[in-house]
Amino acid sequence: MDRPGRPVRVLLACSGLEHAQRGYESFARECFEALRDDPRLDLWLVKGSGPAREREKAIPSLKRDGIVARLAARDALGRLKVEQYAFGIGLQPEILRPYMPHAELIGPGSQVAPGWYAVSALVEQFVPAILRAEPGALSHEGLRGLALGYRPIWRRIRQGEDHGWVAGTFHLYRVRAPAEGAAARQR
Repeated sequence: MDRPGRPVRVLLACSGLEHAQRGYESFARECFEALRDDPRLDLWLVKGSGPAREREKAIPSLKRDGIVARLAARDALGRLKVEQYAFGIGLQPEILRPYMPHAELIGPGSQVAPGWYAVSALVEQFVPAILRAEPGALSHEGLRGLALGYRPIWRRIRQGEDHGWVAGTFHLYRVRAPAEGAAARQR
């Protein structure tokens, strides 16, 4: 949505910045440096490692050459995917915060209390896909365990009222208290 007089918020996200030397990392850094002072943009560089600086934020994440990625994936491309998926999960709060500044993230083991929930498309699409995968099809069975942890939360939230998509990245639901939900259905 265009807001006259306000800069457009842009997150330039790069999982490998500060620890990988490839073309994409160089491109992300060069774009950020070229555009950071443009008054039309509220530009932030979000990276997978390195120090935080003005308009730069590092998200703790797995690195493609780290032990977890090497254990989870058989080849370099698979290790890069592990890094990018982990970074994508860590990036969710940064995407959500401008739209819902007081939101709290929940994960496996969290209770689903009455209220508003923004479910990441990542969770909503990957949890069922991972759980439908044939045993052994995933390069790391830990993904299945993570999906199993999210499944009860995701099912409970999906029972709430569907309020569409926010920022093209989050599906918005309202979960009512049991008595409140029953009263709403009787009307």
